[in-house]
Amino acid sequence: MLFFVIRKCIYKVSISLFLLCLCLLLFLQKVSSEEQNSPSGVGQNTIVLTTAKGEYNLGGYLYLLEDRKGELTFKEVSSLSESFIRHMEDEPNIGFTRSVYWIKFYIHNLAPDQEWTLEHSYPPMDLIELHIPQDETGETKTVQRSGDLIPFNERPIPHRNFLFNLNPPRGKTSAYYLRFKSESAMVFPLKIWSREAFTAKDSISQLILGLYFGLLIVMILYNLLIYISSKELSYLHYIIFVTSHFFFQMCMTGAAAVYLWSRNPWWTNHSLVIFSTLSVAFAITFTREFLHTKKWVPRIHLVLNCFLALSFFNCASSLFVSYAVSIIVTNSLLLILSVVFIITAITTYRKGYLPARFYLIAWLSLLVAVLILALKTFGFVPSNFFTTNILQIGSALEVILLSFAIADRINHLRKEKEEAEQAHLISQKKALEITEEKLYTDNMTGLPNRNRLILDIQKMDQPNLFLINADHFKEINNFYGYIIGNIIIVELGNRICSCKFPYPFTVYKLHADEFALTIDSRMNRSKFEDFGEILHTSCMNEPYDIKGQVIPLEVSIGIASSKKNLLEQADMALTQARNSHKDFGIYDPSKKIVKQYENNLKWASIIRESLKNDRVFPYFQPIINNQTGIIEKYESLMRLQVEDGGIITPSKFLSIAKKSKLYSELSRLIIKKSFSVFNAVGKEFSINLSIAQPAAASKRFF
Repeated sequence: MLFFVIRKCIYKVSISLFLLCLCLLLFLQKVSSEEQNSPSGVGQNTIVLTTAKGEYNLGGYLYLLEDRKGELTFKEVSSLSESFIRHMEDEPNIGFTRSVYWIKFYIHNLAPDQEWTLEHSYPPMDLIELHIPQDETGETKTVQRSGDLIPFNERPIPHRNFLFNLNPPRGKTSAYYLRFKSESAMVFPLKIWSREAFTAKDSISQLILGLYFGLLIVMILYNLLIYISSKELSYLHYIIFVTSHFFFQMCMTGAAAVYLWSRNPWWTNHSLVIFSTLSVAFAITFTREFLHTKKWVPRIHLVLNCFLALSFFNCASSLFVSYAVSIIVTNSLLLILSVVFIITAITTYRKGYLPARFYLIAWLSLLVAVLILALKTFGFVPSNFFTTNILQIGSALEVILLSFAIADRINHLRKEKEEAEQAHLISQKKALEITEEKLYTDNMTGLPNRNRLILDIQKMDQPNLFLINADHFKEINNFYGYIIGNIIIVELGNRICSCKFPYPFTVYKLHADEFALTIDSRMNRSKFEDFGEILHTSCMNEPYDIKGQVIPLEVSIGIASSKKNLLEQADMALTQARNSHKDFGIYDPSKKIVKQYENNLKWASIIRESLKNDRVFPYFQPIINNQTGIIEKYESLMRLQVEDGGIITPSKFLSIAKKSKLYSELSRLIIKKSFSVFNAVGKEFSINLSIAQPAAASKRFF
């Protein structure tokens, strides 16, 4: 919860905060250099060192001389005093040049007991030489060399920046010369520090850098752990990008030359452009993956691919071409891509991709930092703790916001996945409802069918079943046609539904011309007789007038009450009523044996006739998980069809089939037909087979 609160706060405040800081800085006037209280006889272009001040910016006190061929010696340069041109900028910036530059400045020391250090704070500079001449001869008294081409242990003072020892004589004005040669930008951020002031300043700088690089390492490791657990590619691209940015900043701040490759000046000189180019390249790969540019902005995706190829080519070629060309290409790529990234983020956000907002804020924070740094460099804003470290602040905020962006993207994807799953569940539920409606509803009458009847009986406490069958309905179909027959069946169902019973009841449409009515209540034989009369009267009290034709219809009703074999018992009662020419019959267990003896011979004949005329077929009963309500498989049940179209359940003929040795043939047909059906639909099913069944049936089939 804390993470989401912080993320939301940063999202709302970040842009406003940076824009506010930018406006304030733009309205700040340039801090004028502290006036030197020069003693009598000291020129205004001379730096006066006193014990009252520990930091002196050489901007405004520097005289520059360009050596285009780089062949001038110190003696020749010292004789060309009139050729030096004074620069008034705080940090003179010549840019990329092949020329060698000489700088001259003057120092008047009024603090002889103080140790002084000259600092050049631009680590990519290749070579710097400090020449301290003798006043009498004009020859060089001391030469100190530093730069990223000088091994770290050979520098005058071991430090990530380039430091030189100064020991200006007391009460005298001394000239100092600096020679600069570099393939990088010719920038001169020069300051003189007292040893105590530099130590205090450097402690703070080291602390800031430690916190900055520590933050980058923490973000890399933290997101690495998330990637390992989630396998989300955005985290991998983010880790690679931040890692390359980490090494780029190590090179840019000079920390790499101190802690990573202090004894390899060649790699120190080339690593900056390599890691800066890799940062650009992996920023592209991260952008492509995070913003789904191929999906949202396919044209920009192609542009990014071109820039990616150019970045890797520039990285490889930097080992062979000049540093200046490589770094110019890299800076140009970064400038162009910054605009492309922002346009891409805005476009994808406007198209509905919400995670692009954090990405946009992240890049804007870095661009604001670069802008403030540029304004500081050109003197439009003052140099202070904030503006000096603005690049590290901006990039750190960018790294944090990009991490938030990935987290927001994951949440966005999780939400989309949940919505998709919910939509899928709803779709499945609707499909299941449609399937169940087809599975449990009779198409013609709209009433529940036999499948629903079987399920409902299982849920009843006191099930009572009334089985209603239209007598001789096959003749009606043959004489009047199936259209009239269907109308009669629908009308019969309506009459059954309109019965006036004192108990709640449900009507079902079974196969062909058969209906069922259930009542879940304790009932005795007297009520069965009363309800049988009501039901029979409702079905028969008026003739069936269909399209002007009065059609006679007789019905028989079988009544049973039991928790087991209810359908079979009601069917036996129905058969009993039809055979005895009664309106309804009530199942009586005491008459079961007598009926069985009477019908054995008849059923044996029926079974043989069914086998001969292929009227043995499987009936598929769904098996449903009571907890989920989902059909898990089907049970294949055996049924016989008699000549008049009636369907016979195994309860009437199964025992007779076993006694008459017809069971194996029946089982073989059911197995064959069941496999034939389910091979086509690909559903799971089961068949109940008797243990006493001879093996011949299965052998003949398989």
